[in-house]
Order: sequence, then structure tokens, then C-alpha cells
Amino acid sequence: MKKIFLFAAISALAMTGCSDDDAKTPSNSTNYLVGDWSETKPTANAHKIKFINATSAVFTDTDGSKDSLDYKVQNSKLLFFPKGKTVGGTTHDLEKVNDSTIKLSSIYPTPTNGVAVIATFAKQ
Repeated sequence: MKKIFLFAAISALAMTGCSDDDAKTPSNSTNYLVGDWSETKPTANAHKIKFINATSAVFTDTDGSKDSLDYKVQNSKLLFFPKGKTVGGTTHDLEKVNDSTIKLSSIYPTPTNGVAVIATFAKQ
């Protein structure tokens, strides 16, 4: 009887002991990115990103200039490349908050204090 009780207690602990951090870690699928995204913080609508499909995007900067880019997601990083290239791009920490909110680092130049600005984007 003690063995059954001990097994049940360990099983219950094992099932409830793990935290669910899947919302913060992007999966291998980038389907949730496809669509139009607008910056909400730190400056509303300063930047926009249109993820056209699983590999192509258009980035609109604060001055209205647009860049057509290729992208890929690797290990919670969003990598943008000039169209048709695989080098010479930029790397951004990517946090998927939920299906309609993401956070990206390094959209803005790093300030002199060395603390990177994290930009929040909402899906439109």
C-alpha cells in the first residue's frame, strides 16, 4: 500500500512540477508571424513589419522607407537578410508573447548606456 501511495504522490508531483513557458519561446513554425505588425512600444507605429510568408517580409522604418527582406527564425532569434542573401543581415531576440504580440530587440540602435531597447509589435 505504501508503494502505491508513494507512486501516486510522485506521479502527481511530476505532472504539476513543470512550468509552461511555451508562450515565450517561438515554435519551429513561423505561421503566427505571417501578416501585418505595427510597433506599439516604445513608439506607436514607428516601425511596421509585413511578414508575407514563412521567408519574406517588408520592414517599414520610422521615415517611411521600406526594405524587402528574407527572414528566418532560429533559437528564439529573428534573422533578417537583404533579399536573396544569407549574410549581412541583422539578428533580433524574438519573444512571442501570444499570437498577436511579439517583442523584438535591436530594432533601435543600442543607447550609450548599453541597455538594448525592446520593441513590442501587435498584429493588425
